[in-house]
Amino acid sequence: MATDVQTRGSPMTLFGKPPGPQDARPRGRATALTLRVVAQALLLLLGLSAVGLGFARFVAAYHEGWAYRGAPVCGAPAIGPGVDCTLRESGRVTKRAMERDGDSTSYTLTVAREKAPTGAYDVGEAFYDDVRTGTVVNLTVWRGQVVEVDYQGHRARNPHTLWLAVLKLALLVGAGTALIAGGLLGPNVRSWWIPAGMSVPVAVTTLVGAAMLLLMDWPLPVTVTLAVLAWLLAVSVISGMSVE
Repeated sequence: MATDVQTRGSPMTLFGKPPGPQDARPRGRATALTLRVVAQALLLLLGLSAVGLGFARFVAAYHEGWAYRGAPVCGAPAIGPGVDCTLRESGRVTKRAMERDGDSTSYTLTVAREKAPTGAYDVGEAFYDDVRTGTVVNLTVWRGQVVEVDYQGHRARNPHTLWLAVLKLALLVGAGTALIAGGLLGPNVRSWWIPAGMSVPVAVTTLVGAAMLLLMDWPLPVTVTLAVLAWLLAVSVISGMSVE
């Protein structure tokens, strides 16, 4: 009887068998899996945040590059203090230059201004043919820079790339793309050096591509759509190179 009571009251009977090494393995695997999922989610979150911020800067650079078109003309009565405005000036053509490069031809006019340095501006063929040395053309100045040259119905835009803004967004997109690729692939990554190393060419490609898109006279939806498609292509390429 004493033996029976001792057996029923023992820790083995009341609480079950103490966990051994085999019982701890599933718990350890579950913990490792949870940590891996959390790490992947954090990589995705950081990557998406960086890329999203990069595209936000891209849109801001687009608006800044075209802001002069909606700005008032300096001297208008309705302009308040501190408001950016466009200044209208005239300049005299001092030189005409035509350069052929393969199948393409570029046309350049050198224009002298009264109170600013002389500048060279790319124009179209029809614009080039209608002016001569000494012709007076109109200039649109925005924040101290000539942004447009026009003459009797001809108009040539003189865009300026915001290189600092483009550089920042390129770095954000490059780093974010690498983080997203790592987060999507997780344990299937063949080598973490691949997505990390690919962030450099992605950033360089973004720098060049964004600069070119910002110079194009295209609507914002078209410009952003092309940028997004190029980025998705970069993500697929990096993912394909990184997977086992």
